[in-house]
Amino acid sequence: PEGSLRLHDLEHVMPHIVKVIALFREKAKPIIHIVRLYEKDGSNADLCRRWHIERGKLSAAVPGTWGSQLVDCTNINGAELDPPLLLSQGVQEIGPHEFIVYKPRFNAFHRTSLNSFLKSISINSVIIVGLTFPNCIRATQLGAADHDYRVGLVASACTEPDELGLRAMAAQGVQLLEVDALADLLSGAT
Repeated sequence: PEGSLRLHDLEHVMPHIVKVIALFREKAKPIIHIVRLYEKDGSNADLCRRWHIERGKLSAAVPGTWGSQLVDCTNINGAELDPPLLLSQGVQEIGPHEFIVYKPRFNAFHRTSLNSFLKSISINSVIIVGLTFPNCIRATQLGAADHDYRVGLVASACTEPDELGLRAMAAQGVQLLEVDALADLLSGAT
């Protein structure tokens, strides 16, 4: 709530995100936290946001600030981001089977180490949860499909989902899941 890019449904969505992360931790499945970091001068921001930063109209996820860190309820180890490592496309390990990857744009696969990292640990399917369905979630889903991953989405664990976007994802082969169905899937019950 104190952030500069407040999402109206974040408080409702966070418990679902936490449940999904807990399921992955319980099953020792890899968790990749995808983060944006904006240099204070906006030099690494996409052009559609850079002018806001340059004019002082936006300050968000600046390395070293409170707003650049993982949300406490998703970060049980209290890990601090390593901006130099992340900004250089490194993968930061923060716990058993848990990592952080920096993305410079909405799509987590665009100009990042995500695809090569997932391939290096033999991952061929992704489950997406997180913030801003119309932007980051959709762009990452398309990026995952473009890189030949099977894609699942837990809509209740995403902010700002919309019916048209969900229908489009389903039409593109994305498996839309609820948290309970994901638990069954991870347990091999389906």
